[in-house]
Amino acid sequence: MQNRAKFRRTTLRKTVWCGLVLGALVASLSGVGPVSEASDKTQDRLDLNRATVQELISLPGIGEATAKRIVEFREQHGPFQRVEDLMKVKGIGEKSFQKLRPLVKVTRVTDADPADNR
Repeated sequence: MQNRAKFRRTTLRKTVWCGLVLGALVASLSGVGPVSEASDKTQDRLDLNRATVQELISLPGIGEATAKRIVEFREQHGPFQRVEDLMKVKGIGEKSFQKLRPLVKVTRVTDADPADNR
């Protein structure tokens, strides 16, 4: 009976240990990290409410015509409220948006801090 209980405890410890190691491995591969790393990545993103045509062209799959449409959309409809609003621009569908999503951000624009609609 004691051997059986000892076996169960040992198996449980190994299972927990493997789970912790596997969880750490998955987290490191998925890019999940400390909050400071996530905020650093956000700072590297291009702000859709302040980006120029030239800056938008630097994004994958965005040419001059699409970049101009993004700026025109922003000028006509006001600042982007959410990153998903980018799909309202002609030429940017779900597939394109999914490629752009990790590369862009939207910051709130106030009257005291207007966006440069260049």
